[in-house]
Amino acid sequence: MASDNDYLRDHERTWAGFTKLMTWSVIVTVLILIGMALFLL
Repeated sequence: MASDNDYLRDHERTWAGFTKLMTWSVIVTVLILIGMALFLL
């Protein structure tokens, strides 16, 4: 049982890190696209 709990905790931590990475990736991409629209059009 303790092993399952540790696995779940590790999985939740991995998922939280992944979602944070994806959120920042989307934000950076949007900022780059806005910058391109302002300076190149």
